[in-house]
Amino acid sequence: MIAFHFGPAERPLFGLFHPAEGGADDRAVLLCNPFGQEAVRSHRFYRVLAERLARTGIATLRFDYHATGDSPGDDLAGEIPGWVADTRAALRELVGRSGARRLICVGARLGAVMAVRACTGLPDLRRIVLWDPIVNGQDYLELLRVKHVEALESAFSLADPAWREQLASDPTAFTEEAMGFAMSPALRQQIRQVGPHSLPLPPGIPVQVIVRDNDTAVQAWTTTFTPRGIPFRSWPLAESFDWTAEEDRNSPLVPPAALAAMMKAIRD
Repeated sequence: MIAFHFGPAERPLFGLFHPAEGGADDRAVLLCNPFGQEAVRSHRFYRVLAERLARTGIATLRFDYHATGDSPGDDLAGEIPGWVADTRAALRELVGRSGARRLICVGARLGAVMAVRACTGLPDLRRIVLWDPIVNGQDYLELLRVKHVEALESAFSLADPAWREQLASDPTAFTEEAMGFAMSPALRQQIRQVGPHSLPLPPGIPVQVIVRDNDTAVQAWTTTFTPRGIPFRSWPLAESFDWTAEEDRNSPLVPPAALAAMMKAIRD
């Protein structure tokens, strides 16, 4: 594993490159992070996935968008168009370091938005893998509000009932922060606009979707793929990955079923 900075001098990004071991494949994988606490939660999973891919001969790059993780930038500077540009820079870096001729872009949760938008028109793209993608931005923002209040309640031995009352009565409450991660008005508006119409999947490129059995929003979205000429395969998971739970909640950081589905979705 090689840690380094890359990208434009005015917008450097932090990356972790896992070179292919043994006989190198001509494929390489880019892993696109979710947002906020969900990125923290998926960190261990992405590392295990990258290490396993590298051992099978597939070079893999993990990276942090501007103003997230170990990349420079103020929390409030984070916004989706910039993160899409960061993802394109990461794809170029991956090609330069690996020499791969076939690229696979993986995006989890909000990272699926960056993966899809950054890959449009990419000639070396061979596959897109999406894990629990966000396809309804408004619902996602509401989920973050609820989870933020739950995090507050778990942090205090005596929770304040006013938090729940404010959550139910004021749609603007708990919108400036999501479980410790700042959200600017611009970022909230960009997330609010996320929907099937804003996820321009390139025709002819196979899409693999790893999704919970009960995620009706994603399932409805995927029913539109075949009529649009998008090769598609779904990898349903009976048990959902707990994206926002703290690490001490007795929830596995690397669920075996999700890891197996991800490896198959990338390699098959």
